[in-house]
Amino acid sequence: KRTLEKYKDKRISEKEYFQTMLNLKDENEDLKDLIVKYPKNIKNNGTARAFYGILKENIEKNLSENLVKEGEADYLNNNENNLEEDIADLSLDLCEKIKSQVKVDWHKNIDVKNNMAQEIDDALYDFHLDKNITLDMMTLDIMINKILEIAKERF
Repeated sequence: KRTLEKYKDKRISEKEYFQTMLNLKDENEDLKDLIVKYPKNIKNNGTARAFYGILKENIEKNLSENLVKEGEADYLNNNENNLEEDIADLSLDLCEKIKSQVKVDWHKNIDVKNNMAQEIDDALYDFHLDKNITLDMMTLDIMINKILEIAKERF
């Protein structure tokens, strides 16, 4: 705020203002890394991180609200740290699947949006089968809709 006031009052040059803003951005990124720890493979991919947040929150909530079945318990007990990495991999996969569907004015094209939703649904279903984790229909719908909302903003 003080930097902006200095710039408006012409006490600093555009170059100094710009450099200060870059420094603040870098400091903010450093603080964000302290607050939220992302797996290394998505650390520099903002869209994948956004997908990761949605997926991780909903998958963990779904697991805690529902009785964990025997196979799920085995996966979670044996892969406690890998769940985050698996969700990060899923996030990257979703980025690629959505990118492959993007075309001019896709936001207005119901067929493209339906194809994207189907790609997301298929990826989540494969994740559910591969990791032996049950995801209820409501959770799936929430994740699909939120991921599509993010995709509209990012692609």
